[in-house]
Amino acid sequence: MPSAKTFGKPPPPLEGLVFPVTGTDKDGKEERSTQTTGKAVVAAALAAVDKEAAEACRNEKSWRFKYIKHIVKSVELSAKSPEAALKVSAAGLKALHETFEFVRDGKTMSFAKAMSDIKSSFATGHIKGEKPKPAAFELGVPYKGQTLTGDALQTQLDKWVRLGVIELSAGAQISQVARSAPWLDLSDRYFVLLGAGAAMGPFQLLLNHGANVIAVDLDRPEIWERLITAARNSCGSITFPLKEGTAQEKCSTAPGAVGADGKKSYGADSLYSKAGCNLFTQTPEIKNWVTTVHPGKQLVVGGYAFLPGDLFPRVSLAMDAIIAELVKQRKARARDSGAILRNSCAIAAPFLHSPTAHPARPRHRPPSPSCARRPTCTSCRPPPPPPPRRTSTARRCGPTSSRCSRRRARRRTRCAARTSASRSSPPPARRSTCATRSSRRRGRTTRWRSGSSTGGRCSRATRGASSRRTSRRRRRRCR
Repeated sequence: MPSAKTFGKPPPPLEGLVFPVTGTDKDGKEERSTQTTGKAVVAAALAAVDKEAAEACRNEKSWRFKYIKHIVKSVELSAKSPEAALKVSAAGLKALHETFEFVRDGKTMSFAKAMSDIKSSFATGHIKGEKPKPAAFELGVPYKGQTLTGDALQTQLDKWVRLGVIELSAGAQISQVARSAPWLDLSDRYFVLLGAGAAMGPFQLLLNHGANVIAVDLDRPEIWERLITAARNSCGSITFPLKEGTAQEKCSTAPGAVGADGKKSYGADSLYSKAGCNLFTQTPEIKNWVTTVHPGKQLVVGGYAFLPGDLFPRVSLAMDAIIAELVKQRKARARDSGAILRNSCAIAAPFLHSPTAHPARPRHRPPSPSCARRPTCTSCRPPPPPPPRRTSTARRCGPTSSRCSRRRARRRTRCAARTSASRSSPPPARRSTCATRSSRRRGRTTRWRSGSSTGGRCSRATRGASSRRTSRRRRRRCR
């Protein structure tokens, strides 16, 4: 029987950094399960400090729906001490580097082996900004269509801290940087941006302050036209990879021509077509190139690439491997030359956290005596109490109506008295003769007849009129 026709695009061939093979399907094809790999990596991280937690993670049957508790367990174990946190992190990263695979020209090898065996690299391009360096730099924070500087920035920082938008420590650090003019001159600093074109990355901010940016991003001409143009119109500089064997002076920097379909086209000799690389498929080459750029300079290496789904673990692992190798080689060079790491060849590695990520912290801690702004500090003040439960009468009359509160209290007292009286004495016998009973609640007299056509109850018209009068009276009192 012929197979059903599919209209979707076929999956791209495997190339570069990929998840490992975890089994085969019914047709004998290899399967690369992200769930199986994730469970194994988390279990390896837990095994560094707690064998029982690691075994419980391995035996989890419903990993897709219950993986959260094992992630939380790893955070709890890491929060016990700095040593435990380092052990958990190191074990998890080691498992990732040893488990993931690298595919090149149809051949599969371990990711660690590919990073050590592949020796090819890139050529280097460099663009210096044409904008003159200002006499003094000023920190500006874009907010609601304007750039906050000076006193306006300080006022907004105080407001954010008071409302709990940012932590007190974050506001204090931004304020300190804004008031320290020498810190804002980055002309002697070098920043490696893995994923330089990321929307939340600091590429434009660094160029505005004269920094030297080593940019790594996809080999797409429109991306590099934007990055190189921004660098040329700033007081900073940009260093970027070019295809091996490319000479920058022979490349054209003309902007792309817009075609009839609205897309830009670039010539074969365009600098933008020759620039760029791929973190997935060219991870070893990027590592080899970055380790040779600006030797002896102090580097700040940031991983800013972000992709959805199973692509994010892959790109994160690629960035981690590049940073780890760069740190390793820079330390070895500094040790051989006798340089002091923190002054000449030190490396800092910031990362871009997800907006949904939150650091581990206790639910509530007592106010710190050293905190000067305890009333507005979100870390020192206790959590707010839950809102009071509002009843139907409170919704109708408002929570501050004392008359409604007294009426409800009297009604509860009468109900409790009737309940206790009915439990202590037997129910009275049903009367067979005509009886007249006064209803205090409705404020009127109703005649009950056992043999009448109403079946011992008042007529529908009488009950309806009484209900309407009572409702109007109740509304008037509540007003």
